[in-house]
Amino acid sequence: PYVHLQNIVIDDDSSGSSLGNGNGIADAGETIEIFGNFMNTGNLDAHDVLGKAQAASPWITILTDSIEVDSVPVGSTALSNNAFVVNINPGTPKNTEIQFSLTIDYQGYSTSSDFEISVYNRGDVLIVEDDDGGNGISDYVLALDSLEISYDVGNPNTTLTDMMEYDYMIWFCGTEFSSTLTSSDQQKLADYLNNGGKLFISGNDIGYDINNDPFYSNYLKANYLGDGPFDIINTVY
Repeated sequence: PYVHLQNIVIDDDSSGSSLGNGNGIADAGETIEIFGNFMNTGNLDAHDVLGKAQAASPWITILTDSIEVDSVPVGSTALSNNAFVVNINPGTPKNTEIQFSLTIDYQGYSTSSDFEISVYNRGDVLIVEDDDGGNGISDYVLALDSLEISYDVGNPNTTLTDMMEYDYMIWFCGTEFSSTLTSSDQQKLADYLNNGGKLFISGNDIGYDINNDPFYSNYLKANYLGDGPFDIINTVY
């Protein structure tokens, strides 16, 4: 037999030994389970496979360092019966790569495999870029950078579940004058606000476009009076 690690599977839900948000990503502050998928490329079936992991990183604590699988047939893969349990430090820098070394023992044989996880550390603010790639969010990015406030950039397809990871959201519609906020956008924003989210929204023609939609008055608390003269710029009415 010749057994090596084919890939890993991260479980970060709130069942078993894991404690996280269930998005399948290793986030700072989570306790995750890492299952190993073993591959046997040898000539004999492998039995009683035991994997033991080590990592020299100040950003994690390994709570369970061994995984096992009963057998891995020749030319096949098998997922471990249990998982490595790893606690990730809440202060782990964004996109930190953590390297693990894995020793695999089976029937008197031993092989080594390495793997890594990338730790995601979400920002304090979500910026939704809804200006068709116009890069109008650059002013917001510069402002947040100058204030040393961390942020992530999303788009209108960002799910409500992901939005709810943020207490604050900036939604930028840019110079769009039609479909500034689709019915789907409005519903997600309404749900976000209903669940305690805090929204800053900006765009040239939001009122012009959706002033008859209940979302405009009920959620944005706005009353549309009309457009200013087309040929006069930099004037507030």
